[in-house]
Amino acid sequence: MMNKIFPVKENGNNKATLSKSSIIGLLVDGITNLERGLRIIDRGLIITKQTLDILAVDMLGQLTIIEMEYEENEAVILRALEHFDWIMHNINSVAHKYNKENIDITIAPRIMLISTRFSEDFTRKLTYVNTADIELYEYELNSEDGIKKLRFRPRVFSLSEHKTIEINKPRLEDLIDSIKVAQLKQLCRRVIKDCLDSLKDALIDTSTGYIEIRK
Repeated sequence: MMNKIFPVKENGNNKATLSKSSIIGLLVDGITNLERGLRIIDRGLIITKQTLDILAVDMLGQLTIIEMEYEENEAVILRALEHFDWIMHNINSVAHKYNKENIDITIAPRIMLISTRFSEDFTRKLTYVNTADIELYEYELNSEDGIKKLRFRPRVFSLSEHKTIEINKPRLEDLIDSIKVAQLKQLCRRVIKDCLDSLKDALIDTSTGYIEIRK
């Protein structure tokens, strides 16, 4: 967790308030507290008509897209993906512009999303995609001993929230029993037995919902 002291104003309810630009400035100043070796290489970039809040590079040379929302807003992931897509299509130009930063263009950028809160619904949706390079951080502003502190905490993806769907292969007997005409049912059993007796290494497959005899 990152703690940074920042001068803030008090509103009428005696709650600390901080503008988005001030929070971003605070984050820029203390970026290594969020992750060791992370370096800011640009901020406030206008890409695809939207502002990329912070562009950083980590100690491995991987670009890091940092997007911040002052309030809960799921659209932040769409903005991040727009910037991700633009960088991927212009990676050589980006590497040339920041040629002193030792950017590894063979690694796709990471994404860090920062907000006051991420809903369970939003977090669950992100677990359906590969979240290896997407990180969520929630921040809060509070007071301790009269000192206002801005704190960031990581939001962990829970893979246990995935729904598990089980597909059971129908049994041979169940498929045979589904035949309503008794004579056809007996004929089916006899044909299957004859096939298995005459065909060496024959296999019965019912995974498609039908009876298939394979050799």
